[in-house]
Amino acid sequence: KTEKLETQIGKIASPKDIRAVWNMCREIHPEKSEQIFQSFWNNVITAKSTQPAEITKRNAELDENWFHEPFYYLYPQYFGTSGQGIEASFDDLINQLDYLEELGIRNLYILPHYESPMADGGYDVSAYQPRESLGGEKAYQRFMEAANKRGFRVVTDAPFNHTSVEHQWFRELKEGDSEKSEFYVRVDGRE
Repeated sequence: KTEKLETQIGKIASPKDIRAVWNMCREIHPEKSEQIFQSFWNNVITAKSTQPAEITKRNAELDENWFHEPFYYLYPQYFGTSGQGIEASFDDLINQLDYLEELGIRNLYILPHYESPMADGGYDVSAYQPRESLGGEKAYQRFMEAANKRGFRVVTDAPFNHTSVEHQWFRELKEGDSEKSEFYVRVDGRE
């Protein structure tokens, strides 16, 4: 099984990337590094095998150095607003694609946009779904379709190594579900 996985990984990642993931797994949890490593790559393989055909085709056509072009980092709730307490949505962001295109931007990096109490700029995720205040999942999908159709490459900041104290897993841990303790790394000396 491990040999098959190694063959699959070798088809989608460079040796340098594989080493980086391995080193990170050892850093996160030395005793379970092999399990974390295998789980990570199994999830990557599943995601790649289930992505829509048009995305697979577009990715295959990308210049190998596409990521050398500038990235525009943005919080969707603030982009294109006056900053006077008015939040934008993903639908508003669709309307900003002309402006970004005029700037020559092709790569967008969307900062955290998941449900969050916003105590840490959105990195304190309470649920891994687009915030309702941004239009929710449907508005996010409309934005992604519009951006992809126009040739934008979108990277989303997915802080899977962060959760809010309001996240279901953390609440279950506090209620005594010891299995959820495996989801977190405890740092001694911190509450």
